[in-house]
This record gives sequence, C-alpha cells and structure tokens, in this order.
Amino acid sequence: LKKDSASWDNFNKEVEAFENMEYEEIIKINRPHGDGSLLRLWQEIRLKDNWKYFRKFTRLPILILHGTDDCEVHPVQARLWNQLLPYHNIKVVEKYGCNHFLGNDNETGSETVGAEILKWLEDLLLP
Repeated sequence: LKKDSASWDNFNKEVEAFENMEYEEIIKINRPHGDGSLLRLWQEIRLKDNWKYFRKFTRLPILILHGTDDCEVHPVQARLWNQLLPYHNIKVVEKYGCNHFLGNDNETGSETVGAEILKWLEDLLLP
C-alpha cells in the first residue's frame, strides 16, 4: 500500500466490503486447516470496540504480545493486525514457547507481559 489518502480510502472500502461479508462467504474462503485466522479477523472487525475502532486512529501506538504456542489464537493473527493496519505504529512481539497468556506449563506470563509493556513504553517515549 502507498501511504497516501486515496490508497487509505480504497483500503478502508476493501475492509468494509470484507466486514459486510456473510458468515457462509467467509467459511468458503477461510483456510480449511488451523484455527481459521481469516474467520477470526472477520469476527474482530465486526466488533465496534476492536480492530475497526483502532483503524480510525492511525497515530495510536499498539503493542501486540503473542505466544508462539498459543492454542487459542494462532500467531498469524497478530501478524494480520500488523499487515492490515499499515499506517499504524504497531509493535508485534512473539514470545517463543509461550501460550495465550505468555506463560508456559510451569509459570504464568505476568512477568513477561509486564517486562514487554515497560520495554515498549520506554522505546515509545524515549528517543
């Protein structure tokens, strides 16, 4: 995508067309294997307070933390946000061996989450 207003407007029209698709249409084009990232993205776009909301605020910095062993949301979902919001300041951090809560079988992910948020804020606020 070019970073100009006409490209952004065209991109938004494509997203709106995708958003307005019916469930049956999405199922036909969704990957038959895996957790169905396209289906999940379609569901998130339809949430007023989620992806669609963030799309309006291009200057809003976004941090996405994702575990590579997440069984609830496939890691490709985090990459999709990054790709489909090309004008936004998004940082995607994938933590190897971590689950949905950035932990593993032996520990919670609270320390990892806290450390990543602090690092992101530091990088964001300090030149």
